[in-house]
Amino acid sequence: MAAVRVRPAHLVNGWLAASASQPAPSYTRKPDGTVRLSGNIRSGQVGAAAFKLPADCRPAEAMEFPAVPHQSQLGSITITALGEVVPSTAGNNLPLSNVKFQASETA
Repeated sequence: MAAVRVRPAHLVNGWLAASASQPAPSYTRKPDGTVRLSGNIRSGQVGAAAFKLPADCRPAEAMEFPAVPHQSQLGSITITALGEVVPSTAGNNLPLSNVKFQASETA
């Protein structure tokens, strides 16, 4: 069975890792195609991609997941079919751990 590898997220559009004491933004893809995001981000451009997933970690169509930043209003994280991870809200500590989906491609 193939090992599950944690891959770091390369943040763009002003998005940053929440802090050194929080898990770094990353993603994993299991052999069965399940993709899970982890870590926390902050302070980026709302509505712009925080990072992009590679082709083998993208959903077949856009998916939206609830997101609640620390001390902020409810928002969402959209994963586009192009692999863009797009938060609809910002804050000092936006968790990615609620995002889990099936990739459209097999590895």
